[in-house]
Amino acid sequence: MDEPTQDAVMQRLERLERESRRWKALGMTAVALLGPIVLLGVSETHLATVAQEIRAHRVVLVDDAGHERGKFGVAPDGGAYLSLYNQRGKRGATLLVSNTASSLRLGLDLNAIYEPQRSVVLQVMEPMDVASLRLDNGTGTRISLDVSDFGATAVLLYRDEPIWSSPQLHGAEATP
Repeated sequence: MDEPTQDAVMQRLERLERESRRWKALGMTAVALLGPIVLLGVSETHLATVAQEIRAHRVVLVDDAGHERGKFGVAPDGGAYLSLYNQRGKRGATLLVSNTASSLRLGLDLNAIYEPQRSVVLQVMEPMDVASLRLDNGTGTRISLDVSDFGATAVLLYRDEPIWSSPQLHGAEATP
């Protein structure tokens, strides 16, 4: 068996090195040409993509510092709620659509500014068809103004329990 001579081995080695350099140059050229195109395509696609729908049980809005400023989600009774918070994390406003009580509740919680919790609440309750506006100072004292669908009105004063109510018109029942 013939062993390759040193010259033949050197020629073969030089040829392989040339081919290797060519492949390296071709690969570098391809990366240099295609890399920016791919990166531009990815960044343009990322910037131009807008979700048509977002599905979640809760969405939390945060400010630049990461503090919660709002929540939108599903309440424990299956209804929906939207709550907004001030910079100190105190709730300032709430909109709640209850699933069990069939009511709509819009509350402005003044505890975002004052302590103890004070609130103004507008509530519409279904089976009784009563709209109720409540003012609460957070210490158990509150006023409730109620109006039914058929025009009956009532004014109630509370201090933990009802202490006074206006005469109820047309047999209307006021809400506690």
